[in-house]
Amino acid sequence: IRSAVTTIGKRKAKTKSCEIRDRQRWFCQRDFPELKTEKEDILKLVEVEQGKYEETVSRGRAVVRKLESARAGEPIALSDLIGLYESHGLSPEQVAEFASRKIEIPDDFYARIAAARNTQSDGTDEGRSVTALPQLRATERAYYESQYCTEFDATVVYCDSRLIVLDRTYFYPEGGGQDPDTGYIEGRRISDVQLVGNVIAHFYEGRMLHEGQKVHCTIDRDRRMNLMRHHTATHVLIAGARKILGNHVWQAGAHKQSDISRLDITHFAQLSPEEVAQIEETVNTVILENRRITVEVMDRIRAESLYGFRLYQGGVVPGRDIRVVTVEGWDVEACAGTHCERTGEIGAFKILQTSRIQDGVIRIEFVAGMPALHAIQGIFSTVEELKKKLSSDEHHLAEAVDRLSAKVREMERKLQSGEDRSAMKLSSELIEKAYSVNGARVIIHRSDAEQEQMKKVMKTLTAENDVLALILLKGSPARIMIGRGSGLSVSCSGLLLEIAEKFGGNGGGSDEFAQGVVNAAGERELLDFIRKRLTSKQ
Repeated sequence: IRSAVTTIGKRKAKTKSCEIRDRQRWFCQRDFPELKTEKEDILKLVEVEQGKYEETVSRGRAVVRKLESARAGEPIALSDLIGLYESHGLSPEQVAEFASRKIEIPDDFYARIAAARNTQSDGTDEGRSVTALPQLRATERAYYESQYCTEFDATVVYCDSRLIVLDRTYFYPEGGGQDPDTGYIEGRRISDVQLVGNVIAHFYEGRMLHEGQKVHCTIDRDRRMNLMRHHTATHVLIAGARKILGNHVWQAGAHKQSDISRLDITHFAQLSPEEVAQIEETVNTVILENRRITVEVMDRIRAESLYGFRLYQGGVVPGRDIRVVTVEGWDVEACAGTHCERTGEIGAFKILQTSRIQDGVIRIEFVAGMPALHAIQGIFSTVEELKKKLSSDEHHLAEAVDRLSAKVREMERKLQSGEDRSAMKLSSELIEKAYSVNGARVIIHRSDAEQEQMKKVMKTLTAENDVLALILLKGSPARIMIGRGSGLSVSCSGLLLEIAEKFGGNGGGSDEFAQGVVNAAGERELLDFIRKRLTSKQ
């Protein structure tokens, strides 16, 4: 889409990108019927993407110009290109188009980006890695027999100082975005469970067990139920989001935890409060309908022919046979997680917040079951606290907050006005005491005031064409600001570097304004230095 928009712009064609995409859609709709039924969503997506691209281009020009100005004539480096690509979405070709000078673009630029991303940490827990296990029979995954079983007996087939392997287990290992179960094996605390090949490893704390030992195991039931509710709610939520937002919605990621979960979906815009409310209401409606949830192990080809590739919301599941989870009349997905048997078991469902985590991906953070109740109780607790502090009831709480906000804004305005008057007064006093040096009025002032307040003073001072002002702020080393009026040609950044070289310190800026830190220097020493500097070079 973006390439087409760029080409249309370069050729100054009158045809719009949306019109071209609509023609393509019409041409292909006989082979792909969904292109006909999804016409409105497709054209809306094209329009939104074009708007985003035009905004990126407009913003990108300003960013590149600012970077060139900061480089002071130096060419844009490879590190700059990478930064612009990662932070602003600007391709090196776009940067080259916006730049005033020619830049070098490596042929393998995108390969370097990909390599850098691949070497970044994937966030896994190094302490839980299992480098080697002896040849063991596959662990029987009993949690698929009954997802409600939280107490059982088993036999130890392997044990070392950190992990236990059983012949069969109801402990669910971390996987598919779902956190692992925790609990106890023969009194040893199980803090993590991981799948290593076909073997399930239980990480424990305590004395070692021995192979062949019969052990009693208990799973944290509340945690297991919370995970089941959150995982089941994820299935209901993705279908609910698709119903409200459109068929372009796919799962882009998910993490099911005991106390909170998140679902990342593909969508072109931040969700509005109305859309969030609609999705939330839709999910809770399905929960109240207490729909049946079934699990069936199916041949992959048969499952795909029945349900299509919508099955793979969490990614393609390996193997010839796949585990298909169906929420009656609502959602069908290939999934290896633990689930409730009916939607009513999910209980309450509450979306906590949504955010745009990258272009085209929206994150929905939510809670279900008891965590949802706790979240709602927390909201009501906050409301009760606000009612007391604002002397208002819940029906007029928003009005009370508005009144308080108005008072705060008025106080800030008065404070700002007072600070502005104070800055004007101090500026006038400093100008009266300025030193005359080679046609310039030099002001050197040491202050204990806040930096933002002194920036206002600096702005007032440098409105005078012939003023060169140095303001030293409290601290060790002291912060220094240097500014000049438009009638002077001395470079503030150059002057700061010379001061830093003589007295110790560092900093930077532009010809008109610079700031940094400088070691202790008296007013007389600075004045003598500046007098020599202006006399010799201005």
